[in-house]
Amino acid sequence: MLVHRIILFFMFIAMCNTGQITAQNPSGSWEIDQKPFVNWSRDAYWYPATIIKKEGNRYFVLFDDGDKEWTDQSRMIPDDIAVGDRVFGNWKGKGKYYSGRITTRNGTTIHIKYDDGDQETTTISYIRVKRP
Repeated sequence: MLVHRIILFFMFIAMCNTGQITAQNPSGSWEIDQKPFVNWSRDAYWYPATIIKKEGNRYFVLFDDGDKEWTDQSRMIPDDIAVGDRVFGNWKGKGKYYSGRITTRNGTTIHIKYDDGDQETTTISYIRVKRP
């Protein structure tokens, strides 16, 4: 098991050095059914989505809230949400977003402690993030 991880690590380093892996997408290219965060064209936030169609360098994505749109790789990033990250949570799934921090993550289940002191356990589907 340890040997396998070491081999994978060195393969990753080699791919980074050859440009096969980029900061935008560690796997090198996006494929159907992958779940990136996508910068929605109607605001400055990044939302969880699923790639449902690919045509050349364009991707048709289905956002977790049901919206859909065509986009390109420059507006897609891997799901890198981790404990301590600042996010905007869709409080109780009712459409109002509030800022807070991720306190735990287990798969797609997260716990958010909001800046006003409220807390909730929710999923990645109910957040949005700001990215540079």
